Amino acid sequence: MRCWVFILLFLFAENLFSQTVFNSYFTESYPSIFTSQTDNINRRITFGSNLITIATKIEGGKEIEVLTVQEVRSREGTLTFICTSSNGRKVTIDLPEQEQVNKINYYTREPGMKEEYQLTFYVKQIY
Repeated sequence: MRCWVFILLFLFAENLFSQTVFNSYFTESYPSIFTSQTDNINRRITFGSNLITIATKIEGGKEIEVLTVQEVRSREGTLTFICTSSNGRKVTIDLPEQEQVNKINYYTREPGMKEEYQLTFYVKQIY
């Protein structure tokens, strides 16, 4: 629990830190329970006071997803951020308990789809 208190303070204390930024070069996707795929994708994930921004380099530029944090929960060794995207889609970001944050899990459903998919971003904190 001490670890989560520190992480919460580190990520969200506006007066102490403006934001926490991670780079991710590898993403593992789980489109279903039985398969996974790892891709070399360059992303920058920024945790602000109430926003999480995921900037993905794509051919010809960047794709930027801004998530508004609605709720933060700590349960069973995982810090969970319940968010909504700019188009109203629900997204859940999980930070499993770790000595140093090295992976971030992202869960969502595409509109009209019943199956949830997961992305695991393997990250390195840059500031």
